[in-house]
Amino acid sequence: MQEAAIGNFVKWALFEGLKINGVWRTVNGSNSTTLYVGAKEEDLPHLRHIAAVVSERFKSLWEHFSRFPKTTGADPCDEPSFHAGLYDGLMREPRKSGRAAPGRSPKRKRGRAAKKPADTTVCPHAYSVALDLGAQIRINRSLGQITALLDGLVGHGGA
Repeated sequence: MQEAAIGNFVKWALFEGLKINGVWRTVNGSNSTTLYVGAKEEDLPHLRHIAAVVSERFKSLWEHFSRFPKTTGADPCDEPSFHAGLYDGLMREPRKSGRAAPGRSPKRKRGRAAKKPADTTVCPHAYSVALDLGAQIRINRSLGQITALLDGLVGHGGA
Protein backbone atom coordinates (compact mmCIF):
# COMPACT_ATOMS: atom_id res chain seq x y z
CA MET A 1 0.00 0.00 0.00
CA GLN A 2 1.37 3.35 -0.97
CA GLU A 3 -1.17 5.27 1.10
CA ALA A 4 -1.01 4.26 4.75
CA ALA A 5 -4.39 5.75 5.67
CA ILE A 6 -6.15 4.04 2.77
CA GLY A 7 -4.27 0.83 3.54
CA ASN A 8 -5.68 0.80 7.05
CA PHE A 9 -9.21 1.17 5.69
CA VAL A 10 -8.54 -1.85 3.44
CA LYS A 11 -7.28 -3.81 6.44
CA TRP A 12 -10.36 -2.87 8.49
CA ALA A 13 -12.73 -3.71 5.62
CA LEU A 14 -11.21 -7.19 5.32
CA PHE A 15 -11.49 -7.71 9.07
CA GLU A 16 -14.97 -6.28 9.58
CA GLY A 17 -16.48 -7.62 6.36
CA LEU A 18 -14.80 -11.02 6.11
CA LYS A 19 -13.35 -11.56 9.61
CA ILE A 20 -9.87 -11.87 8.11
CA ASN A 21 -7.22 -10.41 10.36
CA GLY A 22 -4.15 -8.75 8.87
CA VAL A 23 -0.86 -7.31 10.01
CA TRP A 24 1.49 -4.81 8.36
CA ARG A 25 5.07 -5.99 7.84
CA THR A 26 8.12 -4.39 6.31
CA VAL A 27 9.37 -6.36 3.33
CA ASN A 28 13.02 -7.44 3.69
CA GLY A 29 14.27 -4.21 5.22
CA SER A 30 12.85 -2.04 2.43
CA ASN A 31 10.76 1.10 2.92
CA SER A 32 7.57 -0.60 1.73
CA THR A 33 5.13 -2.50 3.88
CA THR A 34 2.80 -5.31 2.93
CA LEU A 35 -0.46 -6.44 4.49
CA TYR A 36 -0.25 -10.09 5.48
CA VAL A 37 -3.58 -11.83 6.09
CA GLY A 38 -4.57 -15.14 7.61
CA ALA A 39 -6.18 -16.74 4.56
CA LYS A 40 -5.83 -19.74 2.31
CA GLU A 41 -3.59 -19.42 -0.73
CA GLU A 42 -6.54 -19.91 -3.11
CA ASP A 43 -8.39 -16.99 -1.47
CA LEU A 44 -5.55 -14.50 -1.92
CA PRO A 45 -6.41 -13.44 -5.52
CA HIS A 46 -9.95 -12.55 -4.41
CA LEU A 47 -8.68 -10.66 -1.37
CA ARG A 48 -6.14 -8.78 -3.51
CA HIS A 49 -8.97 -7.81 -5.87
CA ILE A 50 -11.07 -6.49 -2.97
CA ALA A 51 -8.07 -4.58 -1.60
CA ALA A 52 -7.31 -3.10 -5.03
CA VAL A 53 -10.91 -1.99 -5.61
CA VAL A 54 -11.22 -0.37 -2.19
CA SER A 55 -7.86 1.42 -2.35
CA GLU A 56 -8.34 2.58 -5.95
CA ARG A 57 -11.85 3.90 -5.27
CA PHE A 58 -10.77 5.71 -2.10
CA LYS A 59 -7.85 7.37 -3.84
CA SER A 60 -9.70 8.26 -7.06
CA LEU A 61 -12.81 9.60 -5.34
CA TRP A 62 -10.76 11.83 -3.02
CA GLU A 63 -8.80 13.16 -5.99
CA HIS A 64 -12.04 13.93 -7.83
CA PHE A 65 -13.72 15.50 -4.78
CA SER A 66 -10.72 17.68 -3.97
CA ARG A 67 -10.30 18.82 -7.58
CA PHE A 68 -13.29 21.20 -7.24
CA PRO A 69 -12.80 23.07 -3.95
CA LYS A 70 -15.15 25.91 -4.93
CA THR A 71 -18.17 23.61 -5.13
CA THR A 72 -17.12 20.93 -2.64
CA GLY A 73 -15.35 23.10 -0.08
CA ALA A 74 -12.61 20.46 -0.13
CA ASP A 75 -9.47 21.15 1.82
CA PRO A 76 -6.52 18.77 2.24
CA CYS A 77 -7.49 18.54 5.92
CA ASP A 78 -10.82 16.95 4.87
CA GLU A 79 -9.20 13.82 3.46
CA PRO A 80 -9.42 11.75 6.69
CA SER A 81 -13.12 12.54 7.18
CA PHE A 82 -13.82 11.85 3.48
CA HIS A 83 -12.14 8.44 3.78
CA ALA A 84 -14.03 7.76 7.02
CA GLY A 85 -17.30 8.47 5.19
CA LEU A 86 -16.33 6.13 2.35
CA TYR A 87 -15.48 3.41 4.86
CA ASP A 88 -18.65 3.85 6.92
CA GLY A 89 -20.76 3.78 3.75
CA LEU A 90 -18.89 0.72 2.47
CA MET A 91 -19.44 -1.12 5.74
CA ARG A 92 -23.06 0.12 6.14
CA GLU A 93 -22.20 1.74 9.45
CA PRO A 94 -23.11 5.42 9.28
CA ARG A 95 -22.57 7.53 12.38
CA LYS A 96 -25.36 7.24 14.91
CA SER A 97 -27.76 10.15 15.10
CA GLY A 98 -26.30 12.85 17.31
CA ARG A 99 -22.72 11.63 16.95
CA ALA A 100 -20.51 14.24 15.36
CA ALA A 101 -19.06 13.61 11.92
CA PRO A 102 -15.26 13.53 11.83
CA GLY A 103 -13.78 17.01 11.73
CA ARG A 104 -10.92 18.35 9.69
CA SER A 105 -7.40 17.39 10.59
CA PRO A 106 -5.57 20.31 12.16
CA LYS A 107 -3.47 22.39 9.79
CA ARG A 108 0.20 22.86 10.53
CA LYS A 109 1.05 26.44 11.27
CA ARG A 110 3.90 27.94 9.30
CA GLY A 111 4.65 31.41 10.50
CA ARG A 112 2.18 34.24 10.51
CA ALA A 113 0.01 34.70 7.50
CA ALA A 114 -2.29 37.57 6.74
CA LYS A 115 -5.87 36.88 7.74
CA LYS A 116 -8.16 36.07 4.85
CA PRO A 117 -11.77 37.19 4.86
CA ALA A 118 -14.17 34.48 6.00
CA ASP A 119 -15.60 32.36 3.20
CA THR A 120 -19.40 32.27 3.48
CA THR A 121 -19.95 29.61 0.83
CA VAL A 122 -22.08 26.72 2.06
CA CYS A 123 -20.68 23.34 0.97
CA PRO A 124 -21.51 19.74 1.86
CA HIS A 125 -19.48 18.06 4.59
CA ALA A 126 -16.87 15.69 3.16
CA TYR A 127 -18.03 12.82 5.42
CA SER A 128 -21.69 13.03 4.41
CA VAL A 129 -20.88 13.14 0.69
CA ALA A 130 -18.52 10.20 1.01
CA LEU A 131 -21.04 8.12 2.98
CA ASP A 132 -23.26 7.80 -0.10
CA LEU A 133 -20.27 7.00 -2.29
CA GLY A 134 -19.05 4.24 0.04
CA ALA A 135 -22.41 2.50 -0.29
CA GLN A 136 -21.90 2.53 -4.07
CA ILE A 137 -18.48 0.89 -3.68
CA ARG A 138 -20.12 -1.88 -1.67
CA ILE A 139 -22.62 -2.69 -4.42
CA ASN A 140 -19.77 -2.72 -6.93
CA ARG A 141 -20.71 0.27 -9.06
CA SER A 142 -18.07 1.31 -11.58
CA LEU A 143 -15.80 4.22 -10.76
CA GLY A 144 -17.48 6.20 -13.56
CA GLN A 145 -20.93 5.68 -12.03
CA ILE A 146 -19.71 6.65 -8.57
CA THR A 147 -17.93 9.73 -9.93
CA ALA A 148 -21.13 10.78 -11.72
CA LEU A 149 -23.00 10.44 -8.41
CA LEU A 150 -20.33 12.56 -6.71
CA ASP A 151 -20.72 15.23 -9.39
CA GLY A 152 -24.47 15.27 -8.75
CA LEU A 153 -24.07 15.44 -5.00
CA VAL A 154 -21.75 18.44 -5.04
CA GLY A 155 -23.38 20.15 -8.00
CA HIS A 156 -20.45 20.55 -10.38
CA GLY A 157 -21.80 18.33 -13.15
CA GLY A 158 -18.47 16.69 -14.00
CA ALA A 159 -16.79 19.93 -14.99
